[in-house]
Amino acid sequence: MNKFFLKILFILIFTLLSSFVNANELLETPEQKIEMDFNCFKKHVKKDAGQKPQILRNLIDFNGKTLKVTAKNIRNKNWLLSNSNNKIEYIEFAFFSEKATISLIGREDKTLRTYQAIWEITNDNYFLLGIPYTKNITETYALSINLETLRGKIGGYVFDENRENRKCVERGSYGMLSVDIIEYFKVVELSETKTSKKLEIGKKLSSKIKKNEEENKKLSLLKIYEKKSSLFGLRLLDEAKLYSLKNTKKFDKIIFESKGFPVKANEFFLSKYQSDLEFFKSDLLPPIINKSFQNYNVITINNNGRSVISEVWAIATLPFDGIESCKTFQVSIEKALKDKLELVPAEKFDFRVPNKKLIFTGVLETFCGKDGKHYASLDTIEFNNINSFTIILKVEWNEQNIVSFFSIKEKISGNIDTKNF
Repeated sequence: MNKFFLKILFILIFTLLSSFVNANELLETPEQKIEMDFNCFKKHVKKDAGQKPQILRNLIDFNGKTLKVTAKNIRNKNWLLSNSNNKIEYIEFAFFSEKATISLIGREDKTLRTYQAIWEITNDNYFLLGIPYTKNITETYALSINLETLRGKIGGYVFDENRENRKCVERGSYGMLSVDIIEYFKVVELSETKTSKKLEIGKKLSSKIKKNEEENKKLSLLKIYEKKSSLFGLRLLDEAKLYSLKNTKKFDKIIFESKGFPVKANEFFLSKYQSDLEFFKSDLLPPIINKSFQNYNVITINNNGRSVISEVWAIATLPFDGIESCKTFQVSIEKALKDKLELVPAEKFDFRVPNKKLIFTGVLETFCGKDGKHYASLDTIEFNNINSFTIILKVEWNEQNIVSFFSIKEKISGNIDTKNF
């Protein structure tokens, strides 16, 4: 009987202890409550597509910075932190690592009250601020800031209902988040917290942003040049003299003049600019040999003694004749070009040559054919005997970029009599 009683007592004690432990696990710290609010904001609150935050996180690290803001109605009771205080002039947000302080500032920069807070920046550039008043009470706010226009808005958001169970679920269920306060403000300054040094924002920052964007674009176009403008070690716009060319023959090249009409390049430039512009096709052995391709060519563009690589060609003899054999070969080659060089047929790309201001457009072409001729030009009998696959990497020339690249100036022919009529 005693053993049975002890067994029952043990079970009761174990159950009580388990319940106590589980109850403690359910208790949330203020930090945990704020973290849940942050997660819910990121998941459920609809962002304003028309006024996206612009905090320039690639230029500004907010850790160690103080943001000072003001508003016409900053003294109202429904503004930040639900305070009604006629002495408030500004609010300062000082950001440190994961913590922050929010200070209410009065006349002569006198600090009236300071709150401790937790902060985070979302992927879409919203500031989230969580304020743990007590163990049971927390407030959470979201800031949308534009450091170019120096405008912003703040929203205090809560659970619609049943806040105590703190669920974060979809619309129509308990725990749906909503912004219940929206107030607009003006950014006064952004400064270094330790030194109080003011940072450039507004118009000064706009010019810096533009310059930064131009530099990033330039670097991006140079990276594309390095990655995509070379095939088999032959790089577009390289000087032709860098390679050993042979069997060079004149090549008729069609370009599109300024009004979009296709014309023969040499005839057009001779008639309009009195300038000899010619294209030539040459054979060569490239620096990089691919065992699947047997023939290599380049098209060069020539003007006023200068000759550069305009196109790189490679022609492969198929293991077996027929369109299906070519399709199988094509899939493997195009996958390799995409994986290694990020080149995709018919997908144009812009690039920039080092030390040149001009931006060029390149494109990759591939086609099946017979002895290097495009299948579209074959008759029905030849079509059944497809035996080659060709890849071409080329610069897409037009009148304007040729003129700019070779510094060609328009000339009126001296042979035309414009006086005697």
